[in-house]
Amino acid sequence: MVAGDAYNEITVQLQSSECIEDSCEKDWAALNLDGYVNIYMYLKKVGEVEAEFRIECVGVTPLTDGNVLLCWPEDVLADISGRYEGEFEVRYSNGRIVTTYQPIKFDIRNDFSGNGGVVNACSC
Repeated sequence: MVAGDAYNEITVQLQSSECIEDSCEKDWAALNLDGYVNIYMYLKKVGEVEAEFRIECVGVTPLTDGNVLLCWPEDVLADISGRYEGEFEVRYSNGRIVTTYQPIKFDIRNDFSGNGGVVNACSC
């Protein structure tokens, strides 16, 4: 990712497993998003404790495939760089909350041109 870029959309597949151990890699399947109310990604700088940003995401149909569209709002990539990690949280209409265990990693760097560009919000 490059700070200041426009139209930064990423599709991520959320997966779930009955496994509890970190090293368990069997039985991973797409997380069924049917009945979701909100999907958020909490973004924090590596080494920090609390998230700097909460980014709302959208489930992609078919919801049973677990795909989420993450659109970077213009205020997020405007002035940040470094190593970040994101944690996804899915809130369902029945009150259930599912949070991904393994965070997704992002390396965000400055633009080589020094301009940074203009970040546009996605139409999500």
